[in-house]
Amino acid sequence: MQRYFFNVQDRHGYLVDPDGIEHADAAMARHTAVAFGRSLLGEDLAQGFIDLNGSIEVMNDAGTVVHRVSFAECVLVVLERTSLLE
Repeated sequence: MQRYFFNVQDRHGYLVDPDGIEHADAAMARHTAVAFGRSLLGEDLAQGFIDLNGSIEVMNDAGTVVHRVSFAECVLVVLERTSLLE
């Protein structure tokens, strides 16, 4: 298991994750970053807005950035009214 850190860049600035989370590999850490991004976007949505310009930087315990996940990658935005069953 390796520790990964999830640093957030958004309209508030750059927030460093001091604790991190242990994962088996970088792919699992990316899944966590996507879920974290969705959570952050959900908090924004509760306030009545969405800002997709932020990102989450996934860094391993050696300080190497292994993924950068944009908020826009965390969601599917549908602007036109369409049937999802088509």
